[in-house]
Amino acid sequence: MKPVLWASCLTFTLLSCAAEESQVPPTCPAGPATETDGLRRLAFVVGVSEYQAPNVNDLRGARGDAERFYDLLTRADGGYGFSKKNVCLLLDGEATTERFKKLFRESLTARVENEADVAVFVMPGNDDPWSIDEVLQGSDTVIACDGRVVDVRGHEMISCGYSNRTPWDSPRELDEDMLYVKIRALAEQLESPRTAIFNLHVPPYDSGLDTAIELDDELRPVLTGGRPHEIPVGSTAVRQLIEEYQPALALHGHIHESRGITRIGTTVAINPGSDYSGGRIDGCVVDLADDGVKSFQLVSG
Repeated sequence: MKPVLWASCLTFTLLSCAAEESQVPPTCPAGPATETDGLRRLAFVVGVSEYQAPNVNDLRGARGDAERFYDLLTRADGGYGFSKKNVCLLLDGEATTERFKKLFRESLTARVENEADVAVFVMPGNDDPWSIDEVLQGSDTVIACDGRVVDVRGHEMISCGYSNRTPWDSPRELDEDMLYVKIRALAEQLESPRTAIFNLHVPPYDSGLDTAIELDDELRPVLTGGRPHEIPVGSTAVRQLIEEYQPALALHGHIHESRGITRIGTTVAINPGSDYSGGRIDGCVVDLADDGVKSFQLVSG
């Protein structure tokens, strides 16, 4: 069986907001994608820092992160060499919901050619607004897997983009008991839990995949002995479900700085992390055999 590439990817979420000065002009090319070195590399990057919606908290630094990610993708020297004709970048006021939906289809999904040996599974994360679901579900070129059981080359996969509660009150958060109920309802549909994949955005609690700096009520780092204090912030519900069902593989994200691989019982649990702002994209290559995980390796580039 061919290796399956699982990569962590930040979505810089949308909604219209106040515009700021930008070093990278918003651009969203259309038409046929450009081929480089025999490959057609496509990307869609959105950066919104200040939201107009009163019930959505601002995301400080999101715009700058998007600009740096765009530069990393399109830079030939030290970057990934994406053609700028293949990368759509929307910043702040350009990233209205309707504009996002239209350009996501035109500049990304409509330009992707179906390949028989490649399957792309996409789900929103806890920061993503509900408008993104319609776009993903309407695509013929990616598989919107959130809240479903899908087949991944003979392995059942369940996916959930929700997280437990965070200090930022993001759109897709649940209390632990409700998160448990939601994910368990998916797990109960599995015919073979032991060979399944749990694609759950939030990592399991106290697993080494969920370590983050503790914040106070003002969202400032808590210091102990003059140094930031790190604590586990993952989900107790996710940990309990992994312990109960023991899937072959558990894939996580959410805590970008907590890159790693661990085992919970017989389950291989992975958080590939995210360090795009440092000029690197992190991921993990997993080789699946019929009865479970054959090999795995964290990769960066």
